[in-house]
Amino acid sequence: MYLYPANDTQAQTAMFGTNPRHTGVYNSSIPNHITLTKKWVYKTGGKIFSSAVVANGVICFGSDDGYLYAINTTGKLKWKFKSDGKICSSPAIKGSVVYFNNSKGMFYAINVQTGKKIWSFKTDGESLRTGKGLNGSTPKDMVMTDIWDFYLSSPVIADDVVYFGSGVNVYAINLKNHQVVWKFTAPNVVHSSPAVYDGMIYFGCWDGNLYALNAATGSKIWNFQTGIDNENHWMEGIQSSPSVVDTLVVIGSRDANVYAIHAKTGKKIWSQNFNGSWMPSSFAVLNNNIYTGSSDAGGFFSLELSTGKINYSVNTNLYTFSTPAIANGTAFIGVMNGTLFAIDVSSGRIKATFDTDGRVKNPLKAIKPDGTLNNPIFADVSVSDYSLNKFYTTRLFTAGSILSTPVIDKNVVYFGSTDSCFYAVSVNNAGKH
Repeated sequence: MYLYPANDTQAQTAMFGTNPRHTGVYNSSIPNHITLTKKWVYKTGGKIFSSAVVANGVICFGSDDGYLYAINTTGKLKWKFKSDGKICSSPAIKGSVVYFNNSKGMFYAINVQTGKKIWSFKTDGESLRTGKGLNGSTPKDMVMTDIWDFYLSSPVIADDVVYFGSGVNVYAINLKNHQVVWKFTAPNVVHSSPAVYDGMIYFGCWDGNLYALNAATGSKIWNFQTGIDNENHWMEGIQSSPSVVDTLVVIGSRDANVYAIHAKTGKKIWSQNFNGSWMPSSFAVLNNNIYTGSSDAGGFFSLELSTGKINYSVNTNLYTFSTPAIANGTAFIGVMNGTLFAIDVSSGRIKATFDTDGRVKNPLKAIKPDGTLNNPIFADVSVSDYSLNKFYTTRLFTAGSILSTPVIDKNVVYFGSTDSCFYAVSVNNAGKH
């Protein structure tokens, strides 16, 4: 049985996926029958892709406006710190310090109580995934940016070292002396958030490889190659983050597969195919199952950990890049149609949903009432021509898409949206039905 507490390192440490192994389970007493109601909303100046972290009553998250925000549990701003680039990754908190990196390749250490900078580090540079004719777009010889490359690598803290990706490099920095312990240079951009366990670090890369390094030295131990699409560069690359469960590392790939790889040897144990759907969501792990979202398959999936067999799927009606967060048998996951789902993990029953303000307003009518895409709104940008296709997500985001991963604390779910709002949603007992 695999059941991990929210933070199995230190009580005052918080990071993406709850711990260095990214198991995504929180300690919160979610009732069996629930309703979801808006507790408060905080408006930022940019879209929010960053997932939050919560520690000691302080909620920290980033925004495309370049600010790292610290909010208290009543929704009041404690402080905000202006960086020089978009913050599309999750911060990490250890003790009195919050750490984060941004789109300009800067890594910061900030006092979590005052918002004052303690120290910073400039990496060799950050970048989005780029390439010729990406995702089947034309012209084929034009270098273009991937419009679906939403996230940056989030820092993970293990002992007194922080690990994170920036551009083509993965860094290990000693938190006591602020010095680089090692740097590993990958063949392509790394936006997967590293997982650390048992002296090893694991991360995916846009070259389609899952890498395993020695956590102390940064030397490569093995790599596992997922699918490559040499013609259209569509069904390739890893943007999800791995989870580590004992001897297995699980990872999703844009080649439409989820893989379980032996943590020590790099050998494939199993793979599960999702019929042409990117698998950009990361994982939550509970008991003998893993839980994840899907892109084109528009769903939330439960898979058997040991075999990869699909236990069930839940239709979310649209692309689901967000990663599940689980508390007391309920999974919370955001969807690009602006809906937060609460799902019973044992049965797949949808317990409740919540719509963002952007989804409620839906100014361009990008989303139909049933949560599916209103295709005519996208007709002129759903073509291979990159000059038009790059506006596809711009229109979709007007519906308050949820790409951040929910965080659960004391029966409140926190998440951000592309409507620039950060939400606190109360989980209330609805009684028996």
